[in-house]
Amino acid sequence: PRPGFPAWNAAEFDDGVSRSGGTSVRVGVNGGSGSLRLAPGVVQVLPGAQYLLTTAVRTSAAGRAGAVVSARFMDNAGRALRGTQMRTEPVRSE
Repeated sequence: PRPGFPAWNAAEFDDGVSRSGGTSVRVGVNGGSGSLRLAPGVVQVLPGAQYLLTTAVRTSAAGRAGAVVSARFMDNAGRALRGTQMRTEPVRSE
């Protein structure tokens, strides 16, 4: 739960649509905004390593709305590390 993101727009696994593999994550939006965040520690990070984030985003029946992907590395206290944040422009697909 996050302020500004209604509980009814919760993310869920979807085995009917995927880019590779058999499952994707669907962030349904039925009024308001949707969000998906990974819990701290889900992705293990090694000092000095390089990481690549790859996503495939599809929107449908979104009207003028778009999807945005953002990512950042966090320290152990949950603070974003400077210089590690990125955010895409809104993506709209049919």
